[in-house]
Amino acid sequence: MHNAKIIAQKASLKSLAIKWESLGEISTDQKDEIISMVDMASFNHWRPLLYVIPYDAVRPRAQLVPVSQCAGFGNEYIIADLQRSEFDIIEW
Repeated sequence: MHNAKIIAQKASLKSLAIKWESLGEISTDQKDEIISMVDMASFNHWRPLLYVIPYDAVRPRAQLVPVSQCAGFGNEYIIADLQRSEFDIIEW
């Protein structure tokens, strides 16, 4: 990922943490932790990850993201209560 893109992503994550705190979605401690993690992360931490989620196991809980909010082409889903045991991570 290009350095300018990483800098923009870091700023976006920090802004989201502040927004989520103001909406009461996360606590001040959680916001501070997110900001600290983003500030401390080196450029080496920003690498591609692929999250593999077996869809059949989460289908009843998957919520379709509106097309206007999708990051790319194709369907995107939110699984708000996804547990770590329900997906694998592939790094490269």
